[in-house]
Amino acid sequence: MIRQAAGVNALYLLQVATSFAVVVYISFLYGASKQVDVYFFALGIVAFHQTIFANIISIRGILLWKSDQKNKYKQFIQNIAAFTLIEVLVCLVLLYFWGERLARANDYTPLDINYSVGLVVASLPIVSAMAIISSAWDAQLQFHKSYVYTVAQNILFMAVLTALLKSNIDAGIVLSIGFLLSLIAVFLLVIASERTVLHQLYARMRARSLSPSHAEPWDNFSVYFVLGTAGMASIPLLERILALGLGEGAVSSLNYAYRIANFLGFGISAGISTVVLPLSIDALRTKNAETIRTFFRRLFRTLLILGLIVAVCIVAITLSGEVLVRAVYFRGHFDTVALEQTKLALLGYIGVLLNLAFNTIIVKVLFSLGSYKYTMILYVIAPIMYFTYAVEYADQSIFGLAMSMSLVLGVLLALNAGRLFAARRMLDV
Repeated sequence: MIRQAAGVNALYLLQVATSFAVVVYISFLYGASKQVDVYFFALGIVAFHQTIFANIISIRGILLWKSDQKNKYKQFIQNIAAFTLIEVLVCLVLLYFWGERLARANDYTPLDINYSVGLVVASLPIVSAMAIISSAWDAQLQFHKSYVYTVAQNILFMAVLTALLKSNIDAGIVLSIGFLLSLIAVFLLVIASERTVLHQLYARMRARSLSPSHAEPWDNFSVYFVLGTAGMASIPLLERILALGLGEGAVSSLNYAYRIANFLGFGISAGISTVVLPLSIDALRTKNAETIRTFFRRLFRTLLILGLIVAVCIVAITLSGEVLVRAVYFRGHFDTVALEQTKLALLGYIGVLLNLAFNTIIVKVLFSLGSYKYTMILYVIAPIMYFTYAVEYADQSIFGLAMSMSLVLGVLLALNAGRLFAARRMLDV
């Protein structure tokens, strides 16, 4: 598992490095300003969409690709397209009726909110299409391709920002234009260069299932998964909405801190979380007890190694968080106020770091076992827990918001880990 994940993780780290370069470049150009706050708030809508649909496509798409029920794959893609269109329309309607009110309530200009959010929302259909193609690559163990194209998008994004530096356009709109244009360019590049996978997708959309329909352990998970992932996706969006009321730079500082936590947490485990689902499915489908036991032994050894690495990261953040933030961001328009806010947010995100490192791996294994209902119910409850704590007990500060997310995600991680150990014991029986 580690051997197969190593190459994927190296490419993911390259992707994260270029993503970091984008964020550092933004902090250098604009610091933690109101315009950057608006852009990161708009980007939160894309993150909400990706958490729901990209994760559904990634997991469900792999499961259906490996299944003989090709008619279900066609229906699945049609559902994704319909839901994406509905989401875009809902966002645009909400923006039309409440965009100006949201802007004035938080001392932003309506122009910033309407144009920045509108441009980013326009990218959602492309994000869904790229996720569908990426799931096809992952199902065929071609994990590297999605990372390569994301690296290309990051480089193009920085190129577009550089080209627009001298334009007399608001910073939030420049950032939104750069994101949309770079995404469109990479999507066109995929269409031009990945004819094989596109032909395979088209064939599966046209094919009829020749084998009799049979139930898989994950066959009825879609409703639970949509509700659960929607619940989890709403937590970062709620955080950004609450942060808009904390003053200039709050949303930006939280995003800058989260990028560091994401690099340290998910950057360590990305390769394993990518390969673990198809490997788990293949092991379980053998129905060989020794093969399954071997898979779980290797899985738990891998999680132990990850735990040791994450422990070192947590100690480093606790002892020298300000040094880390200063080394990454403190240049250009990133001032001392932004430095202090980002440091506090990073300290609050320690629980998020743990969740990013372990939770995706654990949940994907649970899905392969058909054990998902309990996890998805917890995910539906999670935003209620977060909102209650953030509003009532987090003293409306940047550190309080970050710590609220850490507490909720830490509880979910502990419960999911317990479920995984319980499922492992049941397989032994």
